[in-house]
Amino acid sequence: MFISVLRERQVYTFMTENFTENLSNNLRAYGFREMGDMPGGPVFVQNDGGILYVVRVAEYVDGPFINSAALPCTRDTEQFKNVFVISIYLLKNGAEPFMLQAENAEEYDGQRGYYVFWGVELTDGGYNFYHFKKQPDKILNLRELIERSASAPDAVKPESPLIPVAVPVITYAVMIVCGLYLAVIEMNGGSGDIRTLLRFGALYRPLVTEGGEYYRVFTAMFIHVGLTHFISNALGMYIVGTRVEKYLGGPKYLIIYVCSGLFGNLLCLALTNGVLAGASGAVFGTQGALLALILKTGKPVDGFTKLFVLLFATAGLCFSALFPNVANYAHFGGFFFGFGLGWAFAPGK
Repeated sequence: MFISVLRERQVYTFMTENFTENLSNNLRAYGFREMGDMPGGPVFVQNDGGILYVVRVAEYVDGPFINSAALPCTRDTEQFKNVFVISIYLLKNGAEPFMLQAENAEEYDGQRGYYVFWGVELTDGGYNFYHFKKQPDKILNLRELIERSASAPDAVKPESPLIPVAVPVITYAVMIVCGLYLAVIEMNGGSGDIRTLLRFGALYRPLVTEGGEYYRVFTAMFIHVGLTHFISNALGMYIVGTRVEKYLGGPKYLIIYVCSGLFGNLLCLALTNGVLAGASGAVFGTQGALLALILKTGKPVDGFTKLFVLLFATAGLCFSALFPNVANYAHFGGFFFGFGLGWAFAPGK
């Protein structure tokens, strides 16, 4: 008898540890960030479009639910529109003790903070899922992750667009290069002088088509005319470019940036005759890529929704169209080329 009970306990321990490890890996793969272990198990958080989701995994112990058990790791929650705290309890002794506490749990009543309690009973064939009638049984894709974690011997690790790189190094490097290049130009004649701009690689059709200086299609995207021009593009790189690099990775971001800039400059080369310089085509390309990433994955990026990015890009394109000396073809060409590359690089839903 004692040996049988011990064996059952060992089996249960193995199942719960395996499930917790699998679920933790799956949560990480879907963009959740681990905040460390709280009493009973690990806690994960994710900011999805200004809504904070806190997922707590713990072994169920008969007693009152503590709503704030997972909140010490989420200070300054006032910045979020809503906060969901989902406690996933592993039921060792069946669902009855867990369900008996249903009357004491808070309802899903539409307030800013929601406390949701789910029960998972692991079995040899999979699992049983329990939830309170007055609370939701589906939030994000957590039910799918629970099923995968309970049914599969190993965690499923799908590709996710919401696993950011630590630091968007390439974006910052491009900003620094453009800033240093502007400083060099200013010290050698000034960016307001056309001859100086041409000497440092600005785009001008006769020099490309007749003089064979094809490198200008590339160098022009790193030249800026004055500090205001540089700051406006640097802000675009920081606001949009960093997010594209974070979620698509440095190599793909660099391809989007350079190819969008080249395509925009080639479009200007074919349709205009003036002297052109600036990173705007490449910056608009990253905006198109960010919009494609959001549309294809169906998820906001750092709180940026598809409507926000679309309005942001449209406002920029319309504003630039008001000025005849602005390289509008580079903006439009870069945006749509960047959208195509972003769609090709972004993972699906």
